[in-house]
Amino acid sequence: MAIAPYAGGYVVTAHGASFTAGPAFLASNMILLLDQNGAETARIAAPDARFLNGIGALPDGTFLIADSIASRVWRFDPVTRALSVWLEAPELAPDATGQDQRPGANGVEVVDDAVFVSNSVRGALYRVAIDADLRPSGALTLVGEPGAIDDFAVAEDGAIYLATHQNRLLRLDQDGAVTVVLPEGADGSTAVAFTPDGDALYALTTGGLFEGGREEAKLLRVALPGGDALCAA
Repeated sequence: MAIAPYAGGYVVTAHGASFTAGPAFLASNMILLLDQNGAETARIAAPDARFLNGIGALPDGTFLIADSIASRVWRFDPVTRALSVWLEAPELAPDATGQDQRPGANGVEVVDDAVFVSNSVRGALYRVAIDADLRPSGALTLVGEPGAIDDFAVAEDGAIYLATHQNRLLRLDQDGAVTVVLPEGADGSTAVAFTPDGDALYALTTGGLFEGGREEAKLLRVALPGGDALCAA
């Protein structure tokens, strides 16, 4: 579901069963540690999690992981292998009726002294400050409601680039304005990240899998106006 670099390797959130096959995946959440060649070095079961999804790194080497069903953000320590609740809030909840299959809490980004979390079913992005102990400080506040949001990337100027799980990519500005970055071709985009030089955006697509599409998944490179959207994280 998500991947982040760690100590010469990677931390990966995963499920032991495909969530396209039904609810069995809810009992199969796990965290994998991989070396730099992609070989698995540890597999940590997460039986208390419901739907591990996006991941973001805290400055102390621990990681925040969104849980799209449990209305939580977990904190994972790759040294102790401990998984604990970092934040639980109703703003992170999925659709209460269960009729909408989009997740609640989805993407997570740590930027300076704050954590941003998206909620796909609400079409909203939230922010919470973090204190000196890297704990939440205060309540979640609404950043914007772009209407369609999965993963996202925060630029140096405060603009937030959004994967939408739809055919386009969006940008949410600090004043709440939403503009289209890529009007078509994103084919069920689930993740975005800035290129190392900061003048473009990588976007991962699914070929519209969950909308019934049968196209190949793709990694897109999307040029950004001005080429100055450097990642702030």
